[in-house]
Amino acid sequence: MAADERARRPSGRRGRAAGPRQAGVSPLALSPSQEGILALLVEGLSNREIAARVHLSENTVKTHVREILRRAGARNRVQLAVRAVREGWVR
Repeated sequence: MAADERARRPSGRRGRAAGPRQAGVSPLALSPSQEGILALLVEGLSNREIAARVHLSENTVKTHVREILRRAGARNRVQLAVRAVREGWVR
């Protein structure tokens, strides 16, 4: 794209056009591991239970959960789970 074409683009509208989100697609840009952890968190599993299921240490799961909470702007796991279901971030 030429520089003059970029200059004509409306500001704030770069990349993909805005449209309806697909179910199960998170706007949080989560890694596949984080998406799996979020799905298990929504099911109500504890960090220890998630760690056993995904073969990671409990501390690694805690780190992923903390990062997911930060990206979602959620204060706790319950708020995150409710929002994930309402927004269609999990299937």
